[in-house]
Amino acid sequence: MAVLAVSVFDTCHGKPDSENVFYGLTGSADFITGKLKTGPHLDLGIGEEADEAMTEEALDFVSDNPLLNVRFLEVKGRFWRGLLEVPRDAKPGDYSLTVFLTGMSFAGEPRYTVKVYSDENAYKAQFRSYTERRFGFRPIWIAVAALFLLAYCLYASYRRSERRLSVLQSEGVGPIYKLAKPRKATQWEVLFGLGARHGVKQGDRLVLLDRNMNVVGEITASKVEDEASWALVDLDKNIHHSYLVALERKGPSDRGER
Repeated sequence: MAVLAVSVFDTCHGKPDSENVFYGLTGSADFITGKLKTGPHLDLGIGEEADEAMTEEALDFVSDNPLLNVRFLEVKGRFWRGLLEVPRDAKPGDYSLTVFLTGMSFAGEPRYTVKVYSDENAYKAQFRSYTERRFGFRPIWIAVAALFLLAYCLYASYRRSERRLSVLQSEGVGPIYKLAKPRKATQWEVLFGLGARHGVKQGDRLVLLDRNMNVVGEITASKVEDEASWALVDLDKNIHHSYLVALERKGPSDRGER
């Protein structure tokens, strides 16, 4: 979680001061995004998106540096994404770049500034993100990796819980899913993880076990479903949501009331 939080902070902190400035290193390519004054009218079906070839045909650009090249990758409405390619023989400096619809005037379209660097350290120094300056890649990828890792850990924890529940239920023991006291009620409503499939019948008396598998009381199944059952327990009884319910006594001691 700490890694995720730091990477998200670095991503937000690393956002450029201006969306109209692109950075390029000679002999490399960088992804860039921008917005048009008006989006292209493409012959697309419902739910269909423009592919790279269609995007390349729909968009064009003009720059005061003839060595710069933009390979357009996608366009959605007014927004476009492309790859800014800077050749090795490009001279460092600031250059203009304007993207427009093919065959149309570029007047009124956003004008971008491309800052070209020949020195990698100088190129990295302009990034506000520590990750980009130090390691050369965007912190969003750390956040994505952390999210995948977190999702995997949650899934693994869920699978372990499922396996543990299956083992317990095979031994006639189930967890308490719900321990609730409706308004003005005089008893707890208890939902636990043993049902008809596990041999529970309405009116059966089952035992309560604490975390150490000691017997601490008894409950009576008032309503039985296939995978779970309900019981009503007096408010003064010893019961906790961490307790377990068993078909028979599983603990070394019997301190429950009969």
